[in-house]
Amino acid sequence: MATALSSALLAHLRRASTDPQGRLPAGIRRHGRGVLLEAGLAYAEDGDGYRLEPSDPRALFGGPLTITPEGRRAALTPPQLTALTVGVSDDGTLNGRTHWQTVHSLAPLGLVETSNPTGERLLARRTSLGDTVAALPTP
Repeated sequence: MATALSSALLAHLRRASTDPQGRLPAGIRRHGRGVLLEAGLAYAEDGDGYRLEPSDPRALFGGPLTITPEGRRAALTPPQLTALTVGVSDDGTLNGRTHWQTVHSLAPLGLVETSNPTGERLLARRTSLGDTVAALPTP
């Protein structure tokens, strides 16, 4: 079942997608934390690094949240998701007709790597994280 996310929660997920540790910004309200945890879009850890269950009160009131691959997928725009999932070759190279703007929006998210070995056209290939996100079922 798909979870309808507010524009604020989507913005938090998009911000976390660019964070090297995948951390969501501090200050997300308790209800928003609950929505992200219950939907599996983020998780919380205890002091020892163990993932807390979404129902654990420490997850709602505790420290930082970390985005999951499902959260990364939920944060993608339709063109970004299409670029990661449609017309991708077996070696992970994106469809050559993917707009360069879309490719450049996926690179800071760690979902694609770009190269231009010949100087003729931009080549974009999914990273292992991009493969993981692309392989998730559509909600």
